Amino acid sequence: MKIRIVYGSPCSGKTNYVKSNITENDIVYDYDSILSAVTFNSERQIEKANQHDIVISIREYLINNSKDFEMLDNFYIITTKKDDAINKLIRNGAELIELNTSEEKCIEYLQNDTERKDKSGWQDIIHNWFENNEKEVDMNKRSEYVKTEIRATADGKKLTLRGYPILFNTETTVWDWCYGEVKETILPIALDDTKLDDVYLLVGHNPDNLLGRVGKNMRVEVDETGLFFECELPNTQLARDWYNLTETGIVDGMSFGFYCKDQINESTMTRTITKIDELLEITITPFPAYKEASVVANRKSEIEMAERKAELLEKQKKADAEMKLKREKLLKELEEM
Repeated sequence: MKIRIVYGSPCSGKTNYVKSNITENDIVYDYDSILSAVTFNSERQIEKANQHDIVISIREYLINNSKDFEMLDNFYIITTKKDDAINKLIRNGAELIELNTSEEKCIEYLQNDTERKDKSGWQDIIHNWFENNEKEVDMNKRSEYVKTEIRATADGKKLTLRGYPILFNTETTVWDWCYGEVKETILPIALDDTKLDDVYLLVGHNPDNLLGRVGKNMRVEVDETGLFFECELPNTQLARDWYNLTETGIVDGMSFGFYCKDQINESTMTRTITKIDELLEITITPFPAYKEASVVANRKSEIEMAERKAELLEKQKKADAEMKLKREKLLKELEEM
């Protein structure tokens, strides 16, 4: 059975597309239709949390048991949102059918739709969808070098992450759900007007796995290289576990989430990020989108040893230079005698 994701804005023609392609050996999941069935309300409403959970649980049941429906040809999922479950299906080979209907065309379809009585309410829903989806969300990886160190304090050992999660002028291959592999570059001007006062450090893009926040235990700043961050990890088991995983090299990937409006150039399959509208978070992850992205861990004792060695070497060079001058001065004095 083939899973087909029909994605688009409200009133974009998703249901009509499925109706024109469905056969008697197919099944369909449509959020609005199931919500209407379980609430006995034919109009879109602001559903309660438990109603939403019921509708989603039906979808999850169908997805989790899709292998039991191998006698069917197609499983259509009609959706206006690419959530984690939908993205996972796409990664695992589900076909994405994306209807790029304009907002104006959706409004036109709405006016001709005899089943949707609340035209004003649906028009607001359509407008809000386009307003929220003008920004394209990317969770991408950049080439980076992030050092981890332990800093000793009177209260004990402090664990610190620091480095560059974003590098400017570094071409990176990213994955786009529609286009596949795309070459992407972030320009130095991309963060000029970006607010950086509420950025989080997470694990695996999961807000439940919080390690840091700007203004609390983390700082970020933009320089000529990119975005620099430094985070003193909290005294939690999560922080200690992920620090240890990073230090040992078991986890060596990073990712970051941001909103931007820059589009992909289809002729060259490239995208140049000129403006990051909002930086949401930076993330430690065992599954980076970019193989070259890494997190490297070093204990403070090792760093101090290297710094001490460099200091002694510098002093030795200085002493050698002074000794050379003294020898040259002595030889000159001997020649003048």
